[in-house]
Amino acid sequence: MAIEVVCAFIFKDDHIWMGRRPDHKHMGGKWEFPGGKIDDGEDAETALKRELIEELGIEISIREVVAEVTHEYPNKIIHLRAFRVSSKEDPKLIEHTEGQWIPINTSDYLDWASADIDLWQTFHRARRAQ
Repeated sequence: MAIEVVCAFIFKDDHIWMGRRPDHKHMGGKWEFPGGKIDDGEDAETALKRELIEELGIEISIREVVAEVTHEYPNKIIHLRAFRVSSKEDPKLIEHTEGQWIPINTSDYLDWASADIDLWQTFHRARRAQ
């Protein structure tokens, strides 16, 4: 059974925020869209709001789901759902070691977590289809 995970595409102009995972965590050193697992009893939106307060110290407004994928790692399967969000605050580095605003059209994802690469490609396929 897949682990339910949510993440945020935090938009600012034509850029989206990403953070680098701490080295001691799964996929350490890789870039990711911030978020995390949905806890028992939570819905996706509540989980995402909680995760972004914990990881980035920001309150968000959730717009809509922009992409979702099921990704199989060697030791687990995750179902990852990305939401378009906005915040009046800039992300703080609480859980991540670095942060960056990436151009919305980037295809330079060499150092990204593999599920986030799948998610990004799915997001761009949907954008091109519109």
